[in-house]
Amino acid sequence: MHDPTRTPTTTALLESLFHREDPEVWEQYDQRLRPILIRTARRMGLGATDAGDVAQEALIRAVSAGREGQYDRSKGRLQSWILAILRNLTVDCLRSMEFDNRARGDSRLAQIPSETETNEIWREEVRRKIHAEALRLLRMSGEFKENTVRAFERLALDGVPARQVGAELGMDSNAVYVAKHRCMARLSKRIEELTELYELIV
Repeated sequence: MHDPTRTPTTTALLESLFHREDPEVWEQYDQRLRPILIRTARRMGLGATDAGDVAQEALIRAVSAGREGQYDRSKGRLQSWILAILRNLTVDCLRSMEFDNRARGDSRLAQIPSETETNEIWREEVRRKIHAEALRLLRMSGEFKENTVRAFERLALDGVPARQVGAELGMDSNAVYVAKHRCMARLSKRIEELTELYELIV
């Protein structure tokens, strides 16, 4: 099983694409960032189709501009730069809809989050993806039985009382708490590893 925690950082993936065509690197770059870009664009006001289009264009533009030498590392992190590209594309997309919106007495442009708010949305979406990926890796690792992972999810993530979780899964309350402790320790490690890859700070 491929372990994404052993792949290069997002910055390393993107900088690699600045210098050469590499379908495998592009696939990793796309899989890592596209879902975050789509969710960020949707929270900025785009529908699903437009958000998908804008996310794809942002990924392409980031690589193209980097190959043309337009990225200056001294002016900020690569992910900040990609987010700026996404924000500009999203604003352009919303602006193109503005005439119809005004005709309905609505203005999506007026509702666009500020740059600071957009940065926070990005951070939240990166965290969301990291936590989901960490949980997926935990489940796929085979280190824990499915019942153990499910007990952890129900108790720690869903907030269901241990007694109820135990009744659902055929475990006593003590076993449920043990499952939570064991999975939490491993999940925290995975989250730490993935955070380094995704370079969370914008």
